[in-house]
Amino acid sequence: MATDKWPSEEGLIVSGSVLAFFKAATSLAKGDVVYLSGDLEVSRTDSSGRVDVVGVALKSASTGENVPVATVFTAVVKVRAAGAVSAGSLVVSSADGKVEAYPETPTAGDEQKILGRALQSASTDGDEILVGLI
Repeated sequence: MATDKWPSEEGLIVSGSVLAFFKAATSLAKGDVVYLSGDLEVSRTDSSGRVDVVGVALKSASTGENVPVATVFTAVVKVRAAGAVSAGSLVVSSADGKVEAYPETPTAGDEQKILGRALQSASTDGDEILVGLI
């Protein structure tokens, strides 16, 4: 017996998430849960309970192809970084209207300051990067 409650639908059923395109870092099948594995690159999850998941692949893709992903983000925005930020890092606001990496050793309450996840790396102050807001 089929458990699919939307058998005639393909891919995105209800849009409450942001649709974004990423480069497939590995071969992906439609419906794979993916995480950010590089600058605007995604890979199929390889362990349970990953905290860096960005969404679900809406189409199959070979390595290097662009793939649409229904993301967990409320929006994807371009922001300026206040310094070095790694792709996949959580980001918070900086003192000058930019974003900075979430502290490696956060203090109580810091999780409430999280703005989103960096989808690209920044190497220096003023670099523009894409951030998925959460």
